[in-house]
Amino acid sequence: MKAPTTPTKESIIPSDIAGECAQFLLQSLPNGKHVGSYIEVFVSHVSLPSAFYVQLRGIDTSEALKSLMTNICAFYSSSKGKSYLMPQEFIAIGRPCVAVYPSDGFWYRAQISGIKDKNTVEVFYVGFGNMSFSNFNQFVAINLLPDN
Repeated sequence: MKAPTTPTKESIIPSDIAGECAQFLLQSLPNGKHVGSYIEVFVSHVSLPSAFYVQLRGIDTSEALKSLMTNICAFYSSSKGKSYLMPQEFIAIGRPCVAVYPSDGFWYRAQISGIKDKNTVEVFYVGFGNMSFSNFNQFVAINLLPDN
């Protein structure tokens, strides 16, 4: 009989997480639109008059984001999603993650923008433009599988 082995990071962390060099892609303008065109948008967050965030409106944009957010919340609220809890050694400024937004308790795509202490990070919610502090158990690594 073999002696039990100590679990390694590789045996605990799912293999389909975003790597340390992963980045979110910037959204491009819709087909047929160019700089100077009028586009219907939704203002999602204003930090300053010169720093604000918008979402493009439409079936391919705001409706797609709504569907993505629904899928993200369902996946990361499930028992499988909880296996993506980010290990302390993976925490780094700039790392993409999924984090709970404190005001509504839902999961959103985010990026670590600061490290307050060993239990708390500051995250930037990439789809909406706002920031918040998140406790260690409220942000996870991103699952890269396209069906999730």
